[in-house]
Amino acid sequence: MAVMNSSGNVLAWALMFDGDESILKFLEHARKRFEANPTADALPTAERFQRFPDHKLPDLPASSKLDAQPDLEQGDYSSPGGYQAQEGSLSGRLVGRAVDEEGNLIDTGVRSQETYAEDRVEISKPAREALINAANSKDPGQPFLIPKRFARELIDSAYLGMLDVNPLAGRNIGGTVLKEEIQLWGRQLPPTGESLTIEIWGHTLCEGEAAQLGRNTDGRDWKNQVELNWVGRIVIQKGELISLLAIGNGKETLHWNHGAANSTTQGEAPRTAAANLPAGRPIQFSGPVRFGISIP
Repeated sequence: MAVMNSSGNVLAWALMFDGDESILKFLEHARKRFEANPTADALPTAERFQRFPDHKLPDLPASSKLDAQPDLEQGDYSSPGGYQAQEGSLSGRLVGRAVDEEGNLIDTGVRSQETYAEDRVEISKPAREALINAANSKDPGQPFLIPKRFARELIDSAYLGMLDVNPLAGRNIGGTVLKEEIQLWGRQLPPTGESLTIEIWGHTLCEGEAAQLGRNTDGRDWKNQVELNWVGRIVIQKGELISLLAIGNGKETLHWNHGAANSTTQGEAPRTAAANLPAGRPIQFSGPVRFGISIP
């Protein structure tokens, strides 16, 4: 949680809190900081807390460059926090939903992590070229195995939960890949004009869990298994992928716990969720899921 003044100066910033009551104390503290430093004139420092109020970090000096506003009308301006696509990659969109046994979307009125997912899909140029080469190696109507790189990039984001439970991310998120069974097939349909349509189908089983790296971990405890059956179509035109639509139906079993109950010393009461904010809340989910991927 961070509080800024009207000039964009960060006045106070806290990652976690000692308890629920500390949140209100932080807001009151930030209000007083705002009253004393409403603009950048005094160049206020930024107070930082790893956990408010007991674990304070060194203050950071204010920047005198905040008054320089970017000209958003200029096309060459890019936000430092903006998305930077990999050169040559083709971006698409993935949406995932939890469904009931009849295939109906589960709608609780809130887009929670265990019932809804939305992410970007990126297919690199080498992966697209490998797909086209594999398709051209077979006559229309003959099945071919879709290259592993293309298939993996396509389904990499097909899971519910936060980024830290990607079953295929492995060491990138401090995890271990337990299963990576990705087998997608393709078949050229009869050509239509200048377009080449590839029908795809297949099965994926991906499973990962938290890596046991020893005692000095952050306490995360998770495991995620996603098994899906896929169908879809890809359209190629003039040697380039121009559109893709794929749907995966199956089941996901997700467990996530930040280990809050184990993060206290002996005799100390378990910390509240406010004391473990970066880890989120515990998740226990097991049920049918559906994912859709589209390009463009």
